[in-house]
Amino acid sequence: MREFELVIDDHLKNGLTPFDLTPFNTPVLNECLGFRVGNAGLELYEELDNPIDPALSIEYVWPFPQFIVGERYNFLVVRSVVDLCDYVYIISNDHLTTTLIATIDIATYGQGTLMEVADFGEYAFLTNGVVMIYLNTTTGVWHTITSSPNIPRMRTVCNFKGQAVGGCIVSPWPAADPQCDGTYYAWSRIGMINFIPTLTNEEGYKRCPYGGEVYNVRRLKDVVIGYSSKGI
Repeated sequence: MREFELVIDDHLKNGLTPFDLTPFNTPVLNECLGFRVGNAGLELYEELDNPIDPALSIEYVWPFPQFIVGERYNFLVVRSVVDLCDYVYIISNDHLTTTLIATIDIATYGQGTLMEVADFGEYAFLTNGVVMIYLNTTTGVWHTITSSPNIPRMRTVCNFKGQAVGGCIVSPWPAADPQCDGTYYAWSRIGMINFIPTLTNEEGYKRCPYGGEVYNVRRLKDVVIGYSSKGI
């Protein structure tokens, strides 16, 4: 008796299904646990060493630790339940050197969400909804701030071709009414982290067309995908 065959090459290239109910014979995956799907299919598992000194005995809390691989910098965010702080490190590519760039005391700043990074290579901008962290490229010093006249504090951000695009505004911004809130997207000037609208028409902000709270913004090739509680 002949056995049935199922070739899943296209499934591994297309990745997870975008549908709530997947049509029959659609070449997509329903689940892909523990792996990431790349352009050529499933990516190889790469085992990495923990760069944090085990003598510190940091007790992690889900969904941390968070590891973000950037173009120039690798970020590790650890939330400690011992001293109620979020620690933000830069990790060398060989995972042998760690540099602490920010300590976010929850008692002082409040508890933020997962860290989001707009990666511009030499320059990087991070936010978790309670603080914003950026690199002064002139001095090489990382700064942690809670407010800026040119940058709204937001929960999510990404780099879109040299322009920062963010969402879920949690600080009073802009100065004039109506002010943005968690249902808004915002985008900066090209080549500069400045969100104040000008006559150049590069910067701006807009409410989610579905009226939902913005969860994430992500670049996908030549567009930015916005995920909100009521629509994509």
